[in-house]
Amino acid sequence: MPLSIICAMENRKFRNYLCGLIYGDSFRELNLGWVWYWNAIRIARKAKYDCAIMLVEVHNSLGEILNSKKWFYIPQWVKGEVDIPIGPLVLQDRSLKSDLRRIRKNALQYQVCRDPESLSDFYYHMHIPYITTSHGNCAHISPFEEMKRGLTSGDLLFVTKQGERIAGALILYEETGARLRSFGVRDGNNKYLVDGVIGALYYYSLLYLESKGVNKVNFGWSRSFLRDGVLRYKAKWSQRLFGTSRNGFALRVLSDTQAVREFLYRNPFIFKHQKLLYGAYFIDSSESLSPEEFKKIDDDYCLFGLSKLFVYRIVSSTPVNRVKVPPEQATRVALEEIAWKN
Repeated sequence: MPLSIICAMENRKFRNYLCGLIYGDSFRELNLGWVWYWNAIRIARKAKYDCAIMLVEVHNSLGEILNSKKWFYIPQWVKGEVDIPIGPLVLQDRSLKSDLRRIRKNALQYQVCRDPESLSDFYYHMHIPYITTSHGNCAHISPFEEMKRGLTSGDLLFVTKQGERIAGALILYEETGARLRSFGVRDGNNKYLVDGVIGALYYYSLLYLESKGVNKVNFGWSRSFLRDGVLRYKAKWSQRLFGTSRNGFALRVLSDTQAVREFLYRNPFIFKHQKLLYGAYFIDSSESLSPEEFKKIDDDYCLFGLSKLFVYRIVSSTPVNRVKVPPEQATRVALEEIAWKN
């Protein structure tokens, strides 16, 4: 389905990420020049391309004052933390149990060091290949000197197989506590990913930090889209969201088209309002959710740290006030109707 958007973003990697969600690799762009924020909608409506969505990169402070009835402010990144030791209920997660079986099956072990030679090996032969392979033109690679400074008060944890280092993670110790800073896989080799090295990096990092008496670890940044693979993987470890990046983007629907609806159906997201984080999950106006379906959405998308998950039913007329939801879900999930005028 054809879809035109107007996108005002200085951060090209972030713009590439968002355009990838909407279009994949196939889209054309036209530079409309520089405009003031308050003129952007007028420019969008005058454009010949019938722009249906507007995306504007803004600072946190501006995102907070936007009219929430017309805009969603979506942080560029959200960060989370996990309590240590890992609770028995967390380890009962079916997907996590599968990861632990792969660690045992492939006899993955770990070792910790701090020497500069190991950092160089990690950075050039693990971190850069893994990040560029995984994220392409959206990849953010920190300078080597920045990691070198971090290692002065941090650790390098390597996952090994038959004595060979095949993956690694940089762990930093900051005033606020321990943080998993950067990951890497030897040569970006997919075989090591199949062996379960990412799960091993998380698992052994948590075990190692527990042995040092650490009771909480910062899991770092994730994208603010509820189906993002990194965010969903961290959720398996019972991650709790607790902060956002300074920048994000404001999303406004200018025209209610089927293409816009498909984008929203496929990409539920986290938004920020009055300093709190919420989830937004969209369904069609004709869709009626059973209590079982409602509970599944709750289980899958109402992450720890979200104040509430809003399930928005997209309708074509003026939205009504809050709709009744199953009582057992009322504290975590709310069903509302939402509409945009063409």
